[in-house]
Amino acid sequence: DNVLLQLLLDNNYGDGTGITYQKAETITSISNIFSNNTGITSFDELKEFKNVTTCPRFYYCTNLVSIDCSNITVFNHECLRECNNLTTLKNLGKFTLTGSGQFVNCYNLQLDKDVFKNFTNIPWNLCINNYVITDMNLQNATTIGSNAFSNCNKLKNINIINCEYIGSFAFDRTLIEKLELNKITTIENRAYEACNNLKTIVIRQSNSV
Repeated sequence: DNVLLQLLLDNNYGDGTGITYQKAETITSISNIFSNNTGITSFDELKEFKNVTTCPRFYYCTNLVSIDCSNITVFNHECLRECNNLTTLKNLGKFTLTGSGQFVNCYNLQLDKDVFKNFTNIPWNLCINNYVITDMNLQNATTIGSNAFSNCNKLKNINIINCEYIGSFAFDRTLIEKLELNKITTIENRAYEACNNLKTIVIRQSNSV
């Protein structure tokens, strides 16, 4: 991506004319130089920055389509917020989340159903307004923050069997049909507002909900 390359050069990440593979490997972090840039469409070259393990902040990069996440292990607070056309996080492996709202308004971002399978805490505002995910396996989640999957309007199947706490609006305006809750203690107000397809809730353990 030529726009992205020029931004890197303008911020002294290269030698003024380019960035060699050797130079890319010496860089350990990329500061907030991409936010609000509508010219960036991809950052597949990120895989060459082998020591950059925190996802750069692409806040409001509305035309960004893909990022190669081969080396990314951390997604910080709202790092990809408003990347409306982002569809792909290539080569995504194990990662952690710090803060919240990492994927807010990433309308078209495809996420594997098991991408958050090993997380015990699902941050608030995590995936608001994702219009493509249909299934989500949150089998180890004990806490799901407010608005985490709000208005994910194709989300139909979720596994939250071990969840203890569900925040307000966590799954509102989704297509969820059935819930099975074995450990739930708290469901906040309006967690499932406008879930018109929700017909069955199974609670197998006596708890105060």
